[in-house]
Amino acid sequence: AYILGIFLLSSAGIFYASTSLLPSALCLNFVTLSICSLLQSESEGDIRSNRKKQLKQQEKQHLKVILIGSVAVLWTGWPFIGLLFLPMGLFVLYDKFTGSSSSSSSNSSSSNSGIRNILIFGIQSMILVIVTLLPTILVDYYYYGKWTWPSLNIFVYNTGTSLFSIF
Repeated sequence: AYILGIFLLSSAGIFYASTSLLPSALCLNFVTLSICSLLQSESEGDIRSNRKKQLKQQEKQHLKVILIGSVAVLWTGWPFIGLLFLPMGLFVLYDKFTGSSSSSSSNSSSSNSGIRNILIFGIQSMILVIVTLLPTILVDYYYYGKWTWPSLNIFVYNTGTSLFSIF
């Protein structure tokens, strides 16, 4: 992850894009930070260290990826960036499902343990998303004077559900 960061810092395009205050540039930084966090969670495994400690650190990194993704989607006002976080989220879910199966001996209990890990991680992720969403909605209510969510309005408009009053 550190080598990726060094290569990205020396890239002229990344350096130029990181200074502009556009939603796409902010999302670029969030996606890069999230990928680095995901790579760091996978590369921190040491043969000599405790497996339980590794799993705890990996879980922190996975929650960090979800937090960065929710901030990128909810705070920048550009909801389409969520598509870039979809493969990372699927990888985290796969890792949660298969990460617990190595410690279990039977297939049915490992499957149940993997599903349990996914459910626990899903609840933790939903709490992070709600905590990230609340300030956005409250700030929008303060400035617009009504309950609104511009990111949802952008998504609904661009997906065609409100174009030409179809629905």
